[in-house]
Amino acid sequence: PLERGQLRVREEDFKKAAKEWAGAGWQLAAHAIGDRANRLVLDAYEAACESGGSGSGAPDLRLRIEHFQVVNASDLPRVRQPGERHGGGSACILASMQPTHATSDMAFAEERLGRERLRGAYAWQ
Repeated sequence: PLERGQLRVREEDFKKAAKEWAGAGWQLAAHAIGDRANRLVLDAYEAACESGGSGSGAPDLRLRIEHFQVVNASDLPRVRQPGERHGGGSACILASMQPTHATSDMAFAEERLGRERLRGAYAWQ
């Protein structure tokens, strides 16, 4: 339950880069494994959307999070669906999940994360 993962980029550097790249019209993708990383990426992507998104003429943003399977349940509604309006433009945050990880993780997920943190995990519809 005390596992926190390891960030590969400082949080403030990631948020700054995401805002700049999205503002230039890039369709971003980030690997975020675990609830801490997924929240960090959601925070960065929402800030990019709120700043007006693409100033490059790109019609909308498709900001993708890979490995979105261990997520705090309170963060699930933050994922934007295609066509939703946000921050003055059309923006969406896409959750990309790999269902096979649920079967490979099941042997150790509760031990490492704890029952409470698993409430929002593997929440496919």
